[in-house]
Amino acid sequence: MTEFKNEFTFRKFSEKGRERDFNSLFDQAVIEAERDWIGREYPLYIGDREITLDNKLLERSPIDGRVICTCQKAGREETRLAVKSALQAFEGWRDIGYIKRARLMMKTADIFSKTKFVLSAVLSIEN
Repeated sequence: MTEFKNEFTFRKFSEKGRERDFNSLFDQAVIEAERDWIGREYPLYIGDREITLDNKLLERSPIDGRVICTCQKAGREETRLAVKSALQAFEGWRDIGYIKRARLMMKTADIFSKTKFVLSAVLSIEN
């Protein structure tokens, strides 16, 4: 298993004089975020179920007021189901052993690393 190291992405680019590359990658990520993430409706995920509700929450840009995304507005019942599902999932998570849990966390970190520019673009647009 490889050791986790924080990437300090901008610093790595700037120390190598590659700020333009960084900016280009971010600009491309903004286009991808706009195309694939912004303006969509997202379901609730509880356990292995995707849930859509009549009650919605619109996330709007503080810059121009456009809808960034539409989310499901969970109520008491959905919250109760989510807590119950999380408690059930914890049983399995606890029992798989720390090595497998660590591998899953490293895999998750790899996914974040590979998509860091798009994730950053979404956050920038949303804020």
